[in-house]
Amino acid sequence: DRRRHPRYHVEVGNLVGFSSNGAEFEGVISDISFGGMRIRATEPLPVIEGSFTLMHSAAGPLQVQQSWCKGSAMGVEFTVSKESDLAQSLRCVQILLNDNAEIVEPES
Repeated sequence: DRRRHPRYHVEVGNLVGFSSNGAEFEGVISDISFGGMRIRATEPLPVIEGSFTLMHSAAGPLQVQQSWCKGSAMGVEFTVSKESDLAQSLRCVQILLNDNAEIVEPES
């Protein structure tokens, strides 16, 4: 297990969107931590090199980097190039955890 932060399961569907190579994608955040989040979609997701922007209706744009991708699920890590990026990522975590998440035990 490579996780450095506890994960929290998100109970309410929080939609995020992004584009890759001209195609638009939408997914639901299924869990989140201070380091990143897991996203699930209804269609296969692309493998993305480098950082990209996720759009969340409440948290706004989030700079992330894909850490893994399997079919219609992927994990992303928050990327921080400046202090405001860190503040934005932490705001997203705060928004998603407010009365809407529970801690997820690490998988064995």
